[in-house]
Order: sequence, then structure tokens, then C-alpha cells
Amino acid sequence: MRYRDGEGDIGRIQRQQQFMKAVFNEVASPTVITKIPAIIREVSATIETDLSTSEMLNFAQILNDAYKKGLKTDMVPGKPAYIDEVSYWLPDLMALRSHMAKTLDVKMEDKYVTASRIEATEYETSIPKEMKVVEVPKAVQQPKVPTEANKSKQSEKSDAAKTSNNQQTTSGSKVRVEVINASGSADAGSKAAAALRSQGFEVVGVSTLTTPYPNTVIISNSTSSSVLNKFSGLPFKYKLQVNKDEDAGTQATVVIGKDYLK
Repeated sequence: MRYRDGEGDIGRIQRQQQFMKAVFNEVASPTVITKIPAIIREVSATIETDLSTSEMLNFAQILNDAYKKGLKTDMVPGKPAYIDEVSYWLPDLMALRSHMAKTLDVKMEDKYVTASRIEATEYETSIPKEMKVVEVPKAVQQPKVPTEANKSKQSEKSDAAKTSNNQQTTSGSKVRVEVINASGSADAGSKAAAALRSQGFEVVGVSTLTTPYPNTVIISNSTSSSVLNKFSGLPFKYKLQVNKDEDAGTQATVVIGKDYLK
């Protein structure tokens, strides 16, 4: 399980998954599942737990149901890294949270996505400089063959997106932004919104995050130079992060951090 592997953590994870599947299949097999009540009685006499016998029997039933449906394993999305030949696994926080939301059938709200991007950026900047990160190429996916109906829908969506982007990025038009106050100061959000409006931005909303962030970050949902150029000359310091998202309701999100107060 824990011997040195040329594939590092990836190899160990694969062995652990194989081991857990083998244990699961053995424990949930018909020859063992019928003996679980007796096993629970024996085990409960030798360990200290706040679980009742009926609760432990319920777990056995869950185990049996899971066995019938099959055991699915997942791997935390990320990439391998090394320090002095010691293997580490760096999680991709955005991909992980997106995967969990999809698994649990939960919609990620815009505020949560923004907060997650900030945390992911802070995490990446905290990685030690001596750590060698191995970039893993993304798997090449076979393109889906569109049906005639899908072709029509995709064409309409593409035309609508182009029209919207052209309207939003026309030189001289206002850039739509959302302000999120994560500075810890109640009035910092409204002050920043006023400063942005004075620079010609259209502020569509101001909200507050209870968790403060150290740095002010502007997350641009557009890669258009006509949008990005308008952020130059703002009367406060910020870090710019570009994350193309054509489905976003605004062209940028301005997260006000504690450094705004200095």
C-alpha cells in the first residue's frame, strides 16, 4: 500500500482504491453479510463507542445496499508535485468544488464561485517556490456529433453570445461589474462602488462576504482588451485575474479586500 512508487501519489491512490474495493466485496459478500449481527455483538464488547447496536446494524444494511448498487471511487482533481523527490498531490480547488456540486446536484451561486476563485488563487500563491509542480495534460475528448436540432440551438446561442459580447465590449460602452465587499469594513463596498461609477463603470450590485480577504481582486469574465483596458487607472490597488466566462451576468467582479482600507 505505502511502498515507494514511480508514479508517486497517483500510484498509491490507485492501489488504495483497488484495496478498498476488494475489502468491500469481501465484507459485503453473502457469506459474511449474514454474520454481521454476530460480529457486531462481539466487537461491541471489546470497543468503546456511542453507537448503539441497532445503529451499527443500520450501517450493515447501508453496506449491503451499496454493494448491490456498486462502489464508485473518485480522485481529487489536481496535479502531482515534488520537493526533494518527496511526492505531494496539489488539489485543484475549483475543479474539486465543481465536481462536488455536480455530484450532490447543487448549483454553485455566483458569490460562492467568486469566493472559491479567490481562495484557489491564495492557495496557489502559497505553494513553496522550491516545489516542482508537474503539469498534467488534459485528456483529449472526442467531439460529439451534433444533431440537426442541436446545430440550430448551438447556432442561435452562438449568435446571441456574439451579439451580447459585441454590445458589451464596444469602445465607449460601460463595463458592467459586481462589487463584493470582503474587507471587513461595512462601508468599503459602497465607497468602492462610487469610485468605480466615477470611472465610468456600471455597478449592478454590491454584496458582502463575511470572510475577509487580504487583497483586492478584480476577476474579469472577459478577455477583450476593450474591457481589460478600462481597469487601468483605478484609484486603488488590485490584482487582476482573467477568467473567461461568457455566461456570467457581468463582465467583472470586484472583490474588495482589507488592503483597500490602507
